Amino acid sequence: MSRFTLSLAERGENTSLVNLIKILRVLDAVYVLEHFTVAPKTSPILLAKVGEKTRLRASKSTYISPNDEVIW
Repeated sequence: MSRFTLSLAERGENTSLVNLIKILRVLDAVYVLEHFTVAPKTSPILLAKVGEKTRLRASKSTYISPNDEVIW
């Protein structure tokens, strides 16, 4: 890496990703790139398939407690 490339990076000018990684390696700061990792996401189709299996049908409760009066 040339001194010119390093001075460009220090000034905030355009540098390539390869040069940025080289600079981070020299500074032992590669851990900074961990913030750019993408967390795996579950696909919406897979969520829908799982949701179909756990879906319950809505129904009225048929339990009547002994204290409730039935009014006709």
